[in-house]
Amino acid sequence: MRIAVIFFIMLNSLLVDAQNVRFIDNLMNPIEDVYLEFTLNGIEEKYSSNSDGSITIDKKINSNVNVKISHVRYQSLDTNIGKNDTVFILKEKNI
Repeated sequence: MRIAVIFFIMLNSLLVDAQNVRFIDNLMNPIEDVYLEFTLNGIEEKYSSNSDGSITIDKKINSNVNVKISHVRYQSLDTNIGKNDTVFILKEKNI
């Protein structure tokens, strides 16, 4: 029983601290394979969006963090994200 309670507390803390970042185009379609890079506490973190255009960041972000966003078809961004869930609308590259 004690192990089950500890497991539940650990699982709950992981779910609460997770942050979601979504990428959509100007038609509100999700964008897959968007790369998100940032440094947190001296460690470089890299993520890639899934088919829903979502990334779940499993690290706790307490303040603004500079991120680099890139994709083959869309313009790259160098911006900040905070501790709240975020949605980015990406613009297509002019080729």
